Amino acid sequence: MELRPNQFQQQRQSLSITGQVIQSIRLLQYGNHELEEFLREQADDNPLIKVVGGASDMPAKSEAARGVENNRQSCPNAALRLPISGAGDDMPGPDQYIEARVSLRDHLIAQVDLMLDAPVDRLIAREIVESLDADGYLRRDTEIMADLLGVPADRFDAVLRTVQSCEPTGVAARDLAECLSLQLAERDRLTAPMRALLGNLGLLGDYKIDALARVCGVDAAGVMELARQIRELDPRPGLQFDAEPLVMALPDIHVEMAEDGTLSVALNTDVMPRVLIDREYHARISARIDGTAEQRFMIDSMRNANWLARNIDQRAQTILRVATEIVTKQSDFFRYGAGSLKPLSLKDIAAEVDLHESTVCRAVADKYMMTPRGMFELKFFFTNALGVVDGDDMLSVETVRHRIRQLVDAEKPSAILSDQAIMDTLRSEGIDIARRTVAKYREMMDIPTSRKRKRLKAPLPVSRGFMAAAE
Repeated sequence: MELRPNQFQQQRQSLSITGQVIQSIRLLQYGNHELEEFLREQADDNPLIKVVGGASDMPAKSEAARGVENNRQSCPNAALRLPISGAGDDMPGPDQYIEARVSLRDHLIAQVDLMLDAPVDRLIAREIVESLDADGYLRRDTEIMADLLGVPADRFDAVLRTVQSCEPTGVAARDLAECLSLQLAERDRLTAPMRALLGNLGLLGDYKIDALARVCGVDAAGVMELARQIRELDPRPGLQFDAEPLVMALPDIHVEMAEDGTLSVALNTDVMPRVLIDREYHARISARIDGTAEQRFMIDSMRNANWLARNIDQRAQTILRVATEIVTKQSDFFRYGAGSLKPLSLKDIAAEVDLHESTVCRAVADKYMMTPRGMFELKFFFTNALGVVDGDDMLSVETVRHRIRQLVDAEKPSAILSDQAIMDTLRSEGIDIARRTVAKYREMMDIPTSRKRKRLKAPLPVSRGFMAAAE
């Protein structure tokens, strides 16, 4: 068989996705903070784009924008230097007013440098500090560390005690018991019963009060008082440092209910950034430029700005359509509470609003809704379904969890419900559920087992002479 090059014509159809469609998909799945950050980057690259509004919009930024506009009007030829990265961002933003965060390493080294004079001791202290994890614990073997540094074990331990005396109290501990004991010693609460309790934290985790009472030499009320003192401590002192600032979740949708029960849905335009196109600036600059490259740049900038503004509007309308349909499907939840939440899937919403299921998934990602019952993520309203014993009706998983929580909260100390008893109760109410499903939902809600709940809810005698016995 002879192989040789050949030319031929072939006609076929193919589906291609444009850059504008890709941008539209990306914008839809962005949350408010990610969207605003993306638009600010686009504004830096495109001189025709103005970003207004948004969660982090401050008066200082408006003043900066007016300053840039004044510069353009006074010096129109200066606009030929395209693009100028960072224009309009010279004024301080809200992030520049956030307190500078000091790392745990820097905080401890600053202290040990003042407490230790010998260079060898400072070297040991720095090795200890560098070995701490995010919680502030020293997880490495101290004997191995001393051998690697070539120092006696007693000298290493002395430096370790110095590091443990630094703030925050409890840092450089080798285990939880040592961390708690360091904090209790500082408060002058490290009594003999407390030492016994710290040596048996496993019994406290299992809530074996009677066994702890025998070990600590106090009664049940005394054990509860010791446990109360432990709850006041910080088991992870290192987390006070090196923590990223939390980004506040802001609602994208507002839902209000009138006196007659009618629900209204609206976009929260205060947190949604908008894109404005500076057409006056475009006309003024286009009339002054002569080069082909500059003209092409302005044409591309205008086209990209138009596409971006159109995609932002389309994003807002898609989110509003999806949110409105969610409120319509889950209207009973807003009127009567979590027990009335219905089974709902992305496919159900997609069929109603005539969108693809993946588009609905992007529209609800990282979006929040403010309702008369609080703020919820849009994904909260999508729950799986459970069948009922008689009939074809379905119940949402969230409704079943809510009912399990109600049963556990209402149980008496003398009549704790097991998973089997909860299953029997739900089946008597018409909910078809298995015992292992009850156990799974209970664990998801962080509800202890029936044996542990029985110990937790058991009444304890009150002892007036505990503190004297503990001392």
